[in-house]
Amino acid sequence: MVSISSFNEFDKSDMLGIMLDFPNQCRIAKEIGERFKPSKKIMKPKLILWCGMGGSAIGGDVIASYLKDKINVSIIRNRHYDIPTYVDKDTLVLISSYSGNTEETRSCYAQAKSKRSTILMMTSGGKLAEAAVKNGDMLIVIPQGLPPRCALGYSSIPIIMAFSKLGLIGSCANEIDETIALLRKLKDRLSPMASKSSNISLKLAEQLYGKFPLIYASIDHFEPVAYRWRTQIEENAKSLASHHIFAEMNHNEIEGFEPFSKVSKDIVALYLRDKGDHPRIKRRMAIIKDIIKGKKVKLLEVNSMGESVLARIFSTIYIGDWVSLYLAVMNKVDPTPVHRIAYLKRRLGE
Repeated sequence: MVSISSFNEFDKSDMLGIMLDFPNQCRIAKEIGERFKPSKKIMKPKLILWCGMGGSAIGGDVIASYLKDKINVSIIRNRHYDIPTYVDKDTLVLISSYSGNTEETRSCYAQAKSKRSTILMMTSGGKLAEAAVKNGDMLIVIPQGLPPRCALGYSSIPIIMAFSKLGLIGSCANEIDETIALLRKLKDRLSPMASKSSNISLKLAEQLYGKFPLIYASIDHFEPVAYRWRTQIEENAKSLASHHIFAEMNHNEIEGFEPFSKVSKDIVALYLRDKGDHPRIKRRMAIIKDIIKGKKVKLLEVNSMGESVLARIFSTIYIGDWVSLYLAVMNKVDPTPVHRIAYLKRRLGE
């Protein structure tokens, strides 16, 4: 169903090339982090606020999830025009905008400056980079030329290393190295040039094709992973998907399973499993699995790979990114352009 000729026909903007280069992107991202030098000494913040939208926000989700057992400062993600009223001079505000021109994030930057918060900015340029240079804010410049959602390595790994240099966490260099090595191995197994027998992503895409995926994971470290799977399917494959987390979904969504038997042929449930899942979460997943199967709904499972939490998060994200790419080709669409998002921005600018 998917061949190199299919990519040549539909992948006009070469998302395939971007996907193949992702392990290398993470290597370069580490080098960027190594070059970061704090421009000022900062007091330990009482709070970290990550401001970003879309593809520039997912890095904050990943970092907050990964570092929750490594950092004793709360990381709050903010996808909005306004920052919370409790942000003050003791807050480290991380401004993440791949383009440097994101409307909502520029608004947050201006408000954080008015609160005299410490700023750490990550961008590829634009008006935000100009403002950071002018105002003497700490700035990490990342390479241009990618769709923001494809710059996950750039939007996360340099910040992990910056946090270490700012004294907020210990060194994570070994975990980053493990992650890069694992991604390189996965690239060889997941690309269209690989044997289908070892290509997990292609097999999953074939089972998800034409279906509505319900993606489930544990809140422990994998909530942003489930969210990433959903948004990549939506943006790349131009298909709707849903995600929820254990154990929260046990208190609401399971009641929505009642009419499953009427639409079971159109739905596929998908578990993203991790060896770090809480024992009671594993028990809940087993019970819900019985309920889902009782409704004649197919349930697929993906297990994370790697030793460190970072490697397990990135490996599962990479598998899902490939799934979304294969689905795009199966749907006969170019995965890169996001015409509706562009249309919305044009209308907002009128």
